[in-house]
Amino acid sequence: MTDQESTYIYGLVDPRDQRLRYIGKANDLDKRLKRHLKDKNPCYKTNWIANMKNDNVVPTIVVIDRVPLLEWAFWERFYIARYKFMCCNLVNKTDGGEGTVGAVCSEKTKAKMSASQKGKVPSKETRRKISEA
Repeated sequence: MTDQESTYIYGLVDPRDQRLRYIGKANDLDKRLKRHLKDKNPCYKTNWIANMKNDNVVPTIVVIDRVPLLEWAFWERFYIARYKFMCCNLVNKTDGGEGTVGAVCSEKTKAKMSASQKGKVPSKETRRKISEA
């Protein structure tokens, strides 16, 4: 899988207690971490990061998986659900897979996206990862 064909599912870890607190998707991990640190939208994640900054620390970004680019939304949802099941206190405000931060899709767009995925079979690698998990 080349870089153009894949992307990362990553986690943000609180260095104060080494707990995973956020899961996301990024093509460039350094740029994504910088955007998290600059984000001012009020939510649990930005409050958590602001609290860390008050303690003079920032989250650590870790790679959870490298996945096919066309399957990132599935894997982001999968890992968020998996880590929530494992009792991680994640600050994600959604179940994942929505796209860019703040993107809101109309019901018509959601229906089109759903219809476009009907009948598609996950790759062998995707099925293998699900089986292993």
